[in-house]
Amino acid sequence: MHIYEFAKKFDVAIKDIVELLKERGVRRADAEFSLSESHISFLKKRLHLGVVKEVVATTRVDVDIVDKETSLGDLATQLGRPASEIIVFLLKRGIVANINKLLSKDMVSLVAQEYGATIVETAKDTTNKSGVVKQSLEREQVEQEKRDPVVVIVGHVDHGKTTLLDYIRKAKVALGEAGGITQHLGAYSVATKNGNVVFLDTPGHEAFSVMRERGVSVADVVVLVVAADDGVKPQTIESIKAAQSLQASIVVAINKIDKVDQSRIDVVKRDLSQYGLLSDEWGGQTPYALISAKTGAGVDDLLDLLALQADMLDLVTNSKVAARGYILESQVKKGRGAVASLLLHCGTLSVGDYFICGNVDGKINSIVDGAGNVLKSVGPSHPVLVSGFSDLPKAGDLLHIATQKDIKVHQQEVLRAAENKQMYDASQQALNVIVKVGSFSSKDAVISSLQAIPSYRSLPIRVISSGVGDITVSDIEFAEQAKATIYGLDVKLERNAAILKSEVPVKIYNIIYKLIDDARQAVLKTRQPEYIETQVGKATVKAVFRVNSSIIAGAGVTDGAMKKGLLVAIYRNSKKIGEGVVKSLQKEKRAVDIAPQGFDCAFRVESFESWKVGDEVVCFSREEKPF
Repeated sequence: MHIYEFAKKFDVAIKDIVELLKERGVRRADAEFSLSESHISFLKKRLHLGVVKEVVATTRVDVDIVDKETSLGDLATQLGRPASEIIVFLLKRGIVANINKLLSKDMVSLVAQEYGATIVETAKDTTNKSGVVKQSLEREQVEQEKRDPVVVIVGHVDHGKTTLLDYIRKAKVALGEAGGITQHLGAYSVATKNGNVVFLDTPGHEAFSVMRERGVSVADVVVLVVAADDGVKPQTIESIKAAQSLQASIVVAINKIDKVDQSRIDVVKRDLSQYGLLSDEWGGQTPYALISAKTGAGVDDLLDLLALQADMLDLVTNSKVAARGYILESQVKKGRGAVASLLLHCGTLSVGDYFICGNVDGKINSIVDGAGNVLKSVGPSHPVLVSGFSDLPKAGDLLHIATQKDIKVHQQEVLRAAENKQMYDASQQALNVIVKVGSFSSKDAVISSLQAIPSYRSLPIRVISSGVGDITVSDIEFAEQAKATIYGLDVKLERNAAILKSEVPVKIYNIIYKLIDDARQAVLKTRQPEYIETQVGKATVKAVFRVNSSIIAGAGVTDGAMKKGLLVAIYRNSKKIGEGVVKSLQKEKRAVDIAPQGFDCAFRVESFESWKVGDEVVCFSREEKPF
């Protein structure tokens, strides 16, 4: 079954199916992608298709919903249900949304159908239902709680993102990064005069585009940092598009104003307006803040803008529903195993809870906040470090509470998917690579960058193993068996592993650029030549002779010419049966280099002697195509 057939049969959006398949390791899928039985089973489970619903699952309502795009908050008001309830309903189907998200007609129809509402073409008089709306608003005020806004800082490399966050939280982070580049994804809860704000810091280097997209997807407000002296750059545009595609609220921070004059700032504003970010001072809807992250000038104004945006979004949650949240970063810590920074979207997570998170699962063993305090439980919008994972989760994975039975089924599905991938990988010829990195987000970025290296006429890179932590003896042994190269980023070679290193190529870097460049050169060394073939002439075999120990073909040249030293292809009954080089050529019993059209000739072809009268011979040249 293809994706488009599954989408039509179960009335599911194709893009939602593709997003879910990414969790299964399917990176390239479109409407024509063929689904296996395990894929179908996985999708049905994640989309709750064909599953008997609990009796208490949904409260039916008798309202009319207009068939048009509607924000989630407005739809919740029309249905008389808490917005958090609809958020959870969509999350169960793999659709991430907040109260301000604009829902498509298909999504509105999906939610309306779940609550028994009727989809109509135009709005009807609903004055008789005012009592229902009033009651629903009262219920919503009781069940919903205000939450801290989640703000993501995005923009081009070296435009001052980390320096800005540095100033806000009064801690130096950029100085500890190799080359001054942020190579991880962090979350920090910051107390401001306007209340607590959760800041996400995302890397600016192009290799971390996936991480940036994940950062935006969990944020309520996006702060786009643009350096006044550098202007709009590729990652600036990429960040704008990512934020706009998710309908996130955008605040622009023009940084480094201490280096330029007002005319340069106006140029940056004009350039940004071409991407839909027209300043509110110029009649647009995008708030701008002029700042210097280095001196702190204008940062307070930026915080005020963020507080205003948060109030306008009316951010709410429900801590009483099943906990769901996003993994921001993961790594291996000595004595604690796999740990991950987590930001809950809704619900309360407690020590002892069982969970599923992407391809891994586990039981919460500990929860620690940013100040190092050990907690028994945590609610929404409070970044914490949790342990208890069976393996390292991926940055951006959705964590949700599960039963032990759910975990057993999940483990079987993951095992089947891994076996299928292993069988496929084994059948492909490639450069085997083992990746070891200091943190999971860096691992994700390195693997994505390696797999993105062009392999036209070359062997592609295949990552046969990856992990977080130093290079071990088992890594060396595996690399030796698989004839693989080990690439390390921000790691070292363990002492025992260094002794066993022998012939295994081990390459360790602290800057991702150099690692990717080295891998690109390795791919180029496997590049295979490509040839251009040009037809020179044709001939038909009329007789076959034996001269001494050689077989000679006598033929008439029907087109072009036959030439000594060129290649010939031999066809019998229109089927190619051989190929070789013309080693000798005669015309009128004299050795020649060329026999033109209209003449008979005799020739000997290296490595081919099975001639028959009637064979067709095509003479051609072959030249290597330049790279």
